[in-house]
Amino acid sequence: MPWDYLRFQKLERGMQEITHRWCRTTLQRTERLYLESREWDAFGHCWIACEGTRVCGEYTTGMAGSFRELIREAGFGGRHDSLSQDLRNQALGRELSNFAGRPSMLCDRAYRQRRFDLTAPLTRTRFSLARGIHTV
Repeated sequence: MPWDYLRFQKLERGMQEITHRWCRTTLQRTERLYLESREWDAFGHCWIACEGTRVCGEYTTGMAGSFRELIREAGFGGRHDSLSQDLRNQALGRELSNFAGRPSMLCDRAYRQRRFDLTAPLTRTRFSLARGIHTV
């Protein structure tokens, strides 16, 4: 099991770039000016849970994701205002791992079908093509 968690940690390193790529593609496709932080956060949670379940198994991925969110909720690792949203989007990603296709494609489809939990509060952080992640 510890080796599964180490593999999961390696996936986390690529999650940010994959999420940024999804943001750029989504903005180009929709012609929107920006995405709210809760949108790309939901995608990242979905993606890591989907890919993690395929690579490390559902148990390791579920435990790692839940543990990380609970630690953040306890005040370690910065401000956290989206525990239930994060856990639900991770559960969606683990569910999607059972279907054929790349995790990024499966999670993008879930976004387009409005399956993400986007109930986290709006923040002043956005992603735009011109500025990437920025605060307004």
